[in-house]
Amino acid sequence: MRGLDGLFTPRGVAVIGASRNPAKLGAVMARSLSTYDGPLALVNSRDPAAGHGSVAEAVDVLGAPIDLAVVCVPAPFCADAVAEAAKAGATAALVCAGGFAESGHEDYQQALTDVVDRYGIRLLGPNTSGFMVPSRKLTASFVPSAAEVPAGGVAVVAASGGVNHAVSFLLAEAGYGVSVAVGLGNSADVDAADVLDYLLDDRSTTAVALHIESVADGSRLAHAVAQLSARKPVVALVVGRNDVGEFAQSHTGALATSWRTTRGVLRQAGAVLVEDERQLVDAVGALSMTRLPANADPGVGVVTAQAGPGLLLLDRLRGSEVRVPELTSATQHGLGDLLPPMTYQANPVDTGRPGPGFGDVVGVVGEDPEIDLVAVYALSEPDSLDLVAELSRRGAAGPTVVGVGGSSVDVDVVRSGLHERGFAVGTSPAALAHAVRALVDDARLAHRRGVSDEPVSSVQLPPGP
Repeated sequence: MRGLDGLFTPRGVAVIGASRNPAKLGAVMARSLSTYDGPLALVNSRDPAAGHGSVAEAVDVLGAPIDLAVVCVPAPFCADAVAEAAKAGATAALVCAGGFAESGHEDYQQALTDVVDRYGIRLLGPNTSGFMVPSRKLTASFVPSAAEVPAGGVAVVAASGGVNHAVSFLLAEAGYGVSVAVGLGNSADVDAADVLDYLLDDRSTTAVALHIESVADGSRLAHAVAQLSARKPVVALVVGRNDVGEFAQSHTGALATSWRTTRGVLRQAGAVLVEDERQLVDAVGALSMTRLPANADPGVGVVTAQAGPGLLLLDRLRGSEVRVPELTSATQHGLGDLLPPMTYQANPVDTGRPGPGFGDVVGVVGEDPEIDLVAVYALSEPDSLDLVAELSRRGAAGPTVVGVGGSSVDVDVVRSGLHERGFAVGTSPAALAHAVRALVDDARLAHRRGVSDEPVSSVQLPPGP
């Protein structure tokens, strides 16, 4: 299988179709790529003042190889542009333009595929807003503000370029960063399975957010997810629960696949499933920082500084079939030495109000033999509780995820401090519940993978509404 290093770790980049008109795609893409650390060549054969006349000329002038060609020309001319780049040594190309299979021009898309087959170049797109690798300052996207997304451990692999950006911005908003974020578009060559295979050995990626609209090769995707999820958590959002087939076809030219079958195959392959983009961010963010050992049914301890939010959390966990067991009598006895007598201490544990010793309470709960993960919720009250310091104490050891509420300024400070210390953080009881459910589900899937000899399904996912 041809690799994707030329796409995600290029030694040099060329923008084909660079323009002096700031409103044109070639100019926008050049601005996005201006932060790239490596050689960047602007190419326009019709306007020498805009840059080099060809990729080959750029290679000669720069004295450096160009691995990635970012093609910003109209659909009828894209195949020739990609071929030109391949002849000059490029090993990867990004084609952003629309006007291919999604709009009835299968001939233009076939021409791209023919170039890929002839020269062996890898091609992302067409019909996508691009990709980003923040750690390399590589923003190959016509959304320049994508450069503001910080580097981190979550890889985003999305069928849609728009969803790729939307999820990446949500991850940044939630305090998590991105390792690689890819919008596949029409997938004339590079598809989700290719990117998942690449991420197997990507050291910067600790968890993967996968967005699926359609599947051309179900067994190949299932195999890629199974291989990856055995090493790194995969969280999948599948579109198509309701009838969106006509719109989906106009979007990328592909028919939406069976929602139920796709989810079943992905789960069998080891992916944690979510229902919407918010759950996707909460789940993959938590899994990028914490992963439980394989376990058939992990027990969760809940510690809350306010009873009402704790009740919301417990209700969601029980509704998600997450086990919240009663703590042992020894644990409850230990909590009795730390908490006022009127507080609830069986699980959930209500501290009554936050204060010094909160970390000790979390630690005692985490040491209970029935507890594999502690979920903590507290409103930020800086005058009463230094949540970062309390949870960083030795007594708060063990797998712990945190929910924190309060003013945006206070929450940002607490969340940043906790992230630096390895805690996954949500900003509502619902977000915390999504994180806990994902961690528990991932552990259950890992346990099933370890005890089952059943192979990953080789079912070919059928097209359909």
